[in-house]
Amino acid sequence: MRDAFVRAAMHDVPKVDYDEQVQKFVREYVAVMFARDFPGIDMNVVMEKKWLNKTSLCLPGNLKGPYLCAPDNWRMLEADKKAWDKLTELSEKKNAQERTLSDLESKLRSVAYSCNTRAQLLEALPEFEKYLPADDVKAIRTLPALANVVADFAKAGWPKDKKKAVAA
Repeated sequence: MRDAFVRAAMHDVPKVDYDEQVQKFVREYVAVMFARDFPGIDMNVVMEKKWLNKTSLCLPGNLKGPYLCAPDNWRMLEADKKAWDKLTELSEKKNAQERTLSDLESKLRSVAYSCNTRAQLLEALPEFEKYLPADDVKAIRTLPALANVVADFAKAGWPKDKKKAVAA
């Protein structure tokens, strides 16, 4: 039940989808290169007809890139400093966001696991009441509570409806 509580609260923290931004950037980059090398040929038609094999491209950090038709040189993006710098920046932002979200989750989990009852958890974090189960759940006390959990969540843009994304 505690894990469900933590997951529900974490789901309400806004997140930026950096992998989606990377996929869009890489697809556009490859399309421009294709148009430069093969003027007048529609890359989408060539891909739909499967005239070209799909490949993965090397990306910095833990970014997830698209699987698309591109030259065999999987390191082609590294050769373009401007493109690589943009991808590196997105990778750093993604890593910072993941660290922030991990820290928030750890703090919330610590508080949740330090409480033995729903009432104790409600008393510790009244702002998180909507994520608590309806029943009184008994649990084993395992971790100490951490201070400033609510403040850290608010700083990260919680709840989502505030429209402030975690950009860390």
